Amino acid sequence: MCCAQRSSAAQPSLLQKLPGGVAVAAPKQSVAAGQAAVFAGLGGWALVQAVLETPDAQAADTAGLQVAAAVAFAVYGFREYKKLSLGRSIGLSVGALTAGILLGAALNAWLRVDIVPLGSFSSPGVFVSTFGITALALASAFLA
Repeated sequence: MCCAQRSSAAQPSLLQKLPGGVAVAAPKQSVAAGQAAVFAGLGGWALVQAVLETPDAQAADTAGLQVAAAVAFAVYGFREYKKLSLGRSIGLSVGALTAGILLGAALNAWLRVDIVPLGSFSSPGVFVSTFGITALALASAFLA
């Protein structure tokens, strides 16, 4: 009993309950490994696809299919493993995707991968999309 009180007290009160009743919790390891593998596969697929394309195709490309699959898997994860309603699952997924895309766009505005490529990677759309996929992975693992 004292350990449970100690673990909740160790977490800052800000992270215990976020607005809208969203809580931050450590993921179950049995579920986290599978989810991490799926999201890593989708992010890797987006990056490999962007690197293997021609520079002209990279400039116009986004990882739309990979982002759509990541959103669908995040909604599935919230419904199946966290037992959330469909509306709440969609809301958390869209919120996480929006936060990830905003972060990716801010970093792209600073790094400008279309002007100064990172190796053979010069697709700003895929660069931003990978941050959206990463945010979805983090949200599906830690939000409840």
